[in-house]
Amino acid sequence: MNETVKSSLFVTLRRSFIRKHWTHRRTCIALGLKGKIGQTVHLPNNVTIRKSIEKVRFLVDCEISHEREARLAAEKEAKAPRPTVVVRHAVEGGSVSSEAFRELLKKRRTDAERLSPAQHNRAFTTFASSVPL
Repeated sequence: MNETVKSSLFVTLRRSFIRKHWTHRRTCIALGLKGKIGQTVHLPNNVTIRKSIEKVRFLVDCEISHEREARLAAEKEAKAPRPTVVVRHAVEGGSVSSEAFRELLKKRRTDAERLSPAQHNRAFTTFASSVPL
């Protein structure tokens, strides 16, 4: 019980209190919520505050301080940049020099001139998948 008393509450407005009963509006204002959705206020953890939150539980979300810290740390970790992925493609017989690549490309172009458009597309996709990057 002492742990909950030491911790504090973070109350976030999730729904608008426009067109809600006047007691609900007044309770939200008393909690320090000004009507902006997503606004969070830091409140002490006591019985009065908890009863007020219970009254407008359909409008707000409530977190204890250590729960909020854990959630924010998880969100920060999820947004952190991931390590760069380096892909190296292996070629049969080693790497292809630029001259050999030009020769291969030239041969493919002359072959492509004799093909119909459908055959050309099929040959090009096969060629593109076989060429190392």
